Amino acid sequence: MKVLLVTSLSAIVASLSVRAAPTNPPKGQQPVSYYSLEYQDNLVNTANKIKGSGLESHYDPELYVYPEMIEPGRLSIDCDTEAMKRDHSDVAQLYTPISQQLPHENAWCAYKTGQGYVASRTHFPGVTAEMIQWWLWWHSASSERYSLWHPWAHVSVSSSYASKFNDSSLSNFDKLVGSVHDITEIIGDTSMDISIHWKNGSVFGLDESKFKDAGIVAWGFGEIYVPKGGPLKAVDMIHLWYQVEDGLEQRSRYFLANNVHLDIPVLGDLIPVDQLGDLTGFKNLIVGRHLAHEQFTHDQQEMTHLASILPGVYKEFGPKAK
Repeated sequence: MKVLLVTSLSAIVASLSVRAAPTNPPKGQQPVSYYSLEYQDNLVNTANKIKGSGLESHYDPELYVYPEMIEPGRLSIDCDTEAMKRDHSDVAQLYTPISQQLPHENAWCAYKTGQGYVASRTHFPGVTAEMIQWWLWWHSASSERYSLWHPWAHVSVSSSYASKFNDSSLSNFDKLVGSVHDITEIIGDTSMDISIHWKNGSVFGLDESKFKDAGIVAWGFGEIYVPKGGPLKAVDMIHLWYQVEDGLEQRSRYFLANNVHLDIPVLGDLIPVDQLGDLTGFKNLIVGRHLAHEQFTHDQQEMTHLASILPGVYKEFGPKAK
C-alpha cells in the first residue's frame, strides 16, 4: 500500500510539472483548494494522455474560480421559491441584458423529491462568440481536447458528428446541433457516464431570433441522458454567452432529474417516468443535494478554466490558424 501511494503521489507531482503554475492567481480569481481523490487519480491519466498529443502548451492543471461563487456554494437557495421553474415557463428572464443582475445568478438547490437546480454566471474575458461556438464541437473530436477543459474531471468524449468536422462548408452550429456527445466526467467524487443531445433553444422555450436584442452572441442547449447511450433523459442544460466590453459573460442553468422520460416511443408518445421518480425517491438517490452542490462547483471550475485557455487554443487550432 505504501509503495502504491508513493507512486501515485509521484505521478501527480510529475503531471503538475508539465506546465509551471503561475506565481499569482489570475486577476480577481482565487485558487481551488479541494481536489477529490477521484480528481487526483484522473489528473494522472490526463497528464499521460496529453503528452505527445500536440496540446501540451495548453495543458494547465491549475484551477481558479471567482470569489462571487464562494458564498453561494456554502448554502443552497430554496428551490420552491427562488429557483427558475422546472417547466421553463419563466425562461424569458434569460433575455434580460447581462448588465442587469438576475436573482440568484450563482446558486444551487434540491427539491424534497430530489430534483436539482444549478445557476451560474461566469466571466470570459478576451473570448469571442466564434471561439465558443467552435469549441463546443471541436473539443469533442478527442478525449485529449476534452481534458484540457477540466484536467481533473474530464475523462473522455466522442461525437456522433465527428465525420462532419473536416467539412469547411458546414457552420459551427451544423457540427453541433443534432449531435450526441458521449461523455465520461467526474462530478465531485462521482464518475458519470452521460450523453448530451445538443438541441436548438426552442426545446426549452427560447426564441433564438430574440438573442441579438438581448446581447446573446453564443449558445448551447442540451438534454442529458443517463447512462451514456441510454434512453433515460434526465437533465436540461442551458448555456448562454452575452457580449460585454472585455469579452463575454456566461449564464448557465441546469435542471437535474427534470422532466425525466424514457426515450422509447409507445403509441406515439415517450414513456414518462418523472412522477414515478418523485414517488419512489429515485431522484433523491441519483441527484439530491449532493449532486446539485457538486454540479455547481464543477460548472464554476470548468467554465472559468475554459475562459483561461480558449483564446490560446483557438489561435493555434482555430479555422484561421496558420
